Amino acid sequence: MVEFITRGYYFRIWDEEAKKWDYYYVSEIEKPLIYTYTFPSTAAKTKATVHNFEDLNPHKDVVDNNKVIYRYFHQCFIGVAPEGYYYIWHPYTEKMLKWHEKIEDIDEDETAYIDYERSPFDNPEFELWVTRDRYFGIEPKNMATEAKKPKVRILAAEIKAEKIYDEALLAKLEKKEIPSIPITTRKVD
Repeated sequence: MVEFITRGYYFRIWDEEAKKWDYYYVSEIEKPLIYTYTFPSTAAKTKATVHNFEDLNPHKDVVDNNKVIYRYFHQCFIGVAPEGYYYIWHPYTEKMLKWHEKIEDIDEDETAYIDYERSPFDNPEFELWVTRDRYFGIEPKNMATEAKKPKVRILAAEIKAEKIYDEALLAKLEKKEIPSIPITTRKVD
């Protein structure tokens, strides 16, 4: 079931370089953006070409004195048509999925896959977050015995989030006195 984050919530993303969590406050949200894409006809038991969803690239960060003030995200729910596997290609090392999602390696790139049972076209359940210039690609594999035109539906919310710098607020967020939602599956060492 699609559950978009709402205004007033906090969320966190692991910063690999700094080895710490970055915290954000949802200040604005625009939803839902509905994006449907139909792939070209794909022969039985073959893969179609990867389609990169650069249309879902969020706005640039708002920066003041080299400090990020606001960052834009897309929270996406992806639903797929039956009789296929849909490989989600990530062009980066941090996987912005729910905590329980599994990642598999295909051709040395990081991917996840979904199918109709996990995330139906009309009721998407697979959740993925997109940051600027880190949008995803989808490569469908037709599992049917005849040619098909694979389809995906993406329900997305555009989120404007304020990066948290206030030391007292950060301390409360880190101690979990104020809840925050993790949006990455990156293993924290």
